[in-house]
Amino acid sequence: MTVHKSKGLEFQVVFVVGLVEGLMPHKQGEIEEERRICFVALSRAMKKLYLSHSQSYLGKPAAPSIFLEEIAG
Repeated sequence: MTVHKSKGLEFQVVFVVGLVEGLMPHKQGEIEEERRICFVALSRAMKKLYLSHSQSYLGKPAAPSIFLEEIAG
């Protein structure tokens, strides 16, 4: 399910994958809108939330999303 389609729904467990720079936030997106979209994804979880990123994307090294750093504080 996409983040957009999850709006207004809640789930016991949510997995948010692909928290990679250029993907979330999208490299062509407006950062505040991307932050709101990420918040929608995170706020769908009622009990457990799992966040992940990969070390590579499309065969190239990938950096974790800046949102992960913001979440961790």
